[in-house]
Amino acid sequence: MRPWYFSIPGLVVTGIYLFVAIFCVTADRSDTPSGSWINLSGMLSFIITMPISAPLEALGFRPNFRSNVEIGSAILGCAMLIYIICLGAGALWRLAR
Repeated sequence: MRPWYFSIPGLVVTGIYLFVAIFCVTADRSDTPSGSWINLSGMLSFIITMPISAPLEALGFRPNFRSNVEIGSAILGCAMLIYIICLGAGALWRLAR
């Protein structure tokens, strides 16, 4: 047994997530008007980084989605979670065969 396992499907899914997340954050930061009485700025960034930003907000730390460092670290944390989940799913798939 190898000491570590490299998951190509996990990398593909994580790459797709990173592409979608960067696109969504870029679209969220654009200066398009969002309506006359409701403002949804930051909503798409919150949804795309929900596994990291929701627990932080529950603990009282509100991430600043306009800061490149904070949104980048939230996206990186979510990408790591997605890769770990895909890695575990692949390990379970190998055990089931």
